[in-house]
Amino acid sequence: MKLPKLQIGDRVEVHWLDAEDMNDSEWTPLAEALKQVKNAPVETIGFYLGTTAKTLWLFNNRESKNDNVNNRSQVPKGCITKIIILEEQK
Repeated sequence: MKLPKLQIGDRVEVHWLDAEDMNDSEWTPLAEALKQVKNAPVETIGFYLGTTAKTLWLFNNRESKNDNVNNRSQVPKGCITKIIILEEQK
């Protein structure tokens, strides 16, 4: 997916498919395992921080009095299905 033009601090909603661990602790018949195959869609809302060749970076919190941020996260670009730029509430 081609990413939209984003600027640092833009509020975004990112739709992506996560890698999911089924936490199998017991043997499962192949036919049953095939019935359980499904996507793991995720929606993440945050502030755009930047991108690298393979990754989109977000942060969730910013101090209003300075440029400190925290709760950074990353989403592999190849897993992103949609990005919505959210409008600022007035």
